[in-house]
Amino acid sequence: MTDRRWLAVERVLASPKFCQATRLSGFLRYVSERALTGKPEEATEQQVGIHVFGRTPGYNPAEDNIVRSTARQVRERLALYYQEGGQEDPIRIVLARGSYLPAFEEQPAEPLAVPTLPLPAPPTSRRRWLT
Repeated sequence: MTDRRWLAVERVLASPKFCQATRLSGFLRYVSERALTGKPEEATEQQVGIHVFGRTPGYNPAEDNIVRSTARQVRERLALYYQEGGQEDPIRIVLARGSYLPAFEEQPAEPLAVPTLPLPAPPTSRRRWLT
């Protein structure tokens, strides 16, 4: 994919926060692919458990919370990534609580700094009184 949003995912996955965390990377890759290919129905807790973590169809997510705990860890790592090195990324990946489908937020470009000139000093009124 050459979608800018996919490039954002690849940048995050290549970062030190994710590159050696295979479980977190697999989760983020899977849910991002589902979001970008228009298949949100495949990003449910059940589907993520089956396709990312190899759970059998029909497994009980209430008894096995691997998807929820991994989503929480991914949220934490994303927050660290954007605090420590990804501040300049043009697109931010957001995994909202209660959802496994990420959103991709365009970051506004930094406005050009407009130089500010010092204000002129107010005129002093010195009146000379003639005496």
